[in-house]
Amino acid sequence: MLEGNYWRMKIEQIALQEILLIMAKIMLNSGLIGEQLAEDYLKRKGYKILQKNYRIKGGEIDIIALDSKILVFVEVKARNNDLFGQPVEAITSKKLKSIILAAQVYLQKNKISGDFRIDAIEVFLQSGDINHLQNITI
Repeated sequence: MLEGNYWRMKIEQIALQEILLIMAKIMLNSGLIGEQLAEDYLKRKGYKILQKNYRIKGGEIDIIALDSKILVFVEVKARNNDLFGQPVEAITSKKLKSIILAAQVYLQKNKISGDFRIDAIEVFLQSGDINHLQNITI
């Protein structure tokens, strides 16, 4: 009897690992789709895309774009549903600080001064709706 329980628990553990792997792939795909939809949206609004997925140790920026003469660092949050709240709610103060750090490094490395802002774009994958929040703060 104990041996049967052991194998049942092993099978459940493997099944859970497979489910988590599938969920991770779905989340990754959702993020990539969301970023592409956000980029398309920004282009339609007249933004010039300068760079995507800018990474440094301790921070990442999904999209760097130019809105007229203002440099914009964009965080994209995509969701299939609202089970975990609104997409923008995932931008914590820690996340915003990492975006600011990455933005500062980008500005220094590229010797850029002048106006800039940090925006968030929420992408609702089921409906296709996009919500653009300019100059976000926590």
